[in-house]
Amino acid sequence: MDEITRVHRLIRAHGEQGDFGMQMKFGNLIPVYGNNQVDKLSEVLANARKNGFVNYTLKDFLQQDRDEDIYIRLVKTPV
Repeated sequence: MDEITRVHRLIRAHGEQGDFGMQMKFGNLIPVYGNNQVDKLSEVLANARKNGFVNYTLKDFLQQDRDEDIYIRLVKTPV
């Protein structure tokens, strides 16, 4: 849960206002989270999505070279 909260704070701090809430491209989130932790970031985002905290359009795990233009959208705030 701490990692989900961390990602949420990073998106709120460095993201942009979208149509329905704060959002940030996956490619822009990688250097903010840590360039050497892409696999961990993908896992945290998948877990956050499963629990309804974020949403994105891809049906699979996010990959650095393939999915950098996918927007990660905040849905609800972790407590």
